[in-house]
Amino acid sequence: MTMLLNRVLALALIAAVTACAPAQREQPKPPAPSLPVVGGATMYPHYTIQQNLQNSADHKIFVAAINAAGAAPRLSSQGSYTLFAPTDAAFRLLPNGTIEALMHPRSRQELAGLVNYHIVPGARSRSQIMADVQAGGGGASYRTAQGGTIRVTMEAGRIVVTDANGRRSPVSQADIAQANGVFHVTEAVLLPPA
Repeated sequence: MTMLLNRVLALALIAAVTACAPAQREQPKPPAPSLPVVGGATMYPHYTIQQNLQNSADHKIFVAAINAAGAAPRLSSQGSYTLFAPTDAAFRLLPNGTIEALMHPRSRQELAGLVNYHIVPGARSRSQIMADVQAGGGGASYRTAQGGTIRVTMEAGRIVVTDANGRRSPVSQADIAQANGVFHVTEAVLLPPA
């Protein structure tokens, strides 16, 4: 009985001390990181580049080109890629009739070359690109899936991609992380060497 009485007294003492102790505030939880939005669509990091890009209202032409060129399986695979993704507005800057000519079935090889020229093996975030540019003394060159080379530089804090023809394409939105790499939205279409 004494042992039971001691336990009851101990529990009562703990309850009294707890009641007198100042209440601890629950620490607020940090907000969940917001996911990037491209072309009005949320970009989910567990989706592939192809899955996310096809939801962007700003990339309908490029997605159609990827599909027509047969590059969708690559951008849906488990590999690791960096994609420089031109917007529909970027495609509309090409000379009249270029898009239609590229999308014609007889131009599939040329279209595949153009699409693959925007793909770099390995995922390169903005910070990695910046480090490559710094290590390269102001610029870095990347070999594309097409086999050609693109050059990246930094200008006023923005990534600028230059194709083999000297055509410059600023990155308007960087670091869209994907399950199989990363993509960066560009303002111009990169043209592979002739």
